[in-house]
Amino acid sequence: MLESIDDDPDDGDPPASADAPEVRAAWLARVRELLDAGRIGEAKASLAEFHRRHPQAELPPDLRALLD
Repeated sequence: MLESIDDDPDDGDPPASADAPEVRAAWLARVRELLDAGRIGEAKASLAEFHRRHPQAELPPDLRALLD
């Protein structure tokens, strides 16, 4: 059964790191999903953690307002 799993990273692309733009964009998209679901506290906590880990990242104005 395990023989059918292809674990050979032959595409030449390295795995995304936590500092990759794609990872940061996905995190902010998740914050928006939380907001859309009415989970405001979780969205604020996630965004605060994002900002703590990536203080130089520019936040979109709509999300920046959550930190105030």
